[in-house]
Amino acid sequence: MSINDERVRFYLRNRERIEEWAALRKQATAAVDGWLTGLHPTVTELAAGLRAQPNPRLDPDNEWPTFQLVRPSWPLHVSGEPIACVALQWHRGYVTLGSGEPPYVGVYCRSAEALGAQLRASEAVKTARQALNHKMTTLWLAIGYVLPGPEVPESFDAYRDSLMTELARAWRTYAPLIDAAIAPPA
Repeated sequence: MSINDERVRFYLRNRERIEEWAALRKQATAAVDGWLTGLHPTVTELAAGLRAQPNPRLDPDNEWPTFQLVRPSWPLHVSGEPIACVALQWHRGYVTLGSGEPPYVGVYCRSAEALGAQLRASEAVKTARQALNHKMTTLWLAIGYVLPGPEVPESFDAYRDSLMTELARAWRTYAPLIDAAIAPPA
């Protein structure tokens, strides 16, 4: 690229404004993070209705804030964290409401644990994942991004409702499969 390239010239003519606008990303992601963190009472209320135990992981040093839903009967890793949980999570400092880094719901599952391997091999889980249009990653047994729509909403009430609907749907779909995987053989 040369100094005469029109894109370079455009940037040089407009760099102050471009830098000013680019700096808004940090403020916008902080605002979205604060809004998501503020959903704690809503998630707690949802968990009560689902007969799930909320297990929020929201401390400010956590790069991946998470609202976990678990059952007291589900096994824990030696770290005290659940081996599997249904969760709403986002990447602090990067979360946007666009296709780049939106919040997501699904099943976080430690694949190195026996339960994680069992769930990953389960045909019922594969079928459920396909039905919800979720994907599988190294850390997530099932994951689906939740976007507010093609535009930033005027009111975030509908988006909050959408996040809670997707979290409840994931719970109703996957919690029975986790229960079945940990149940002793009959």
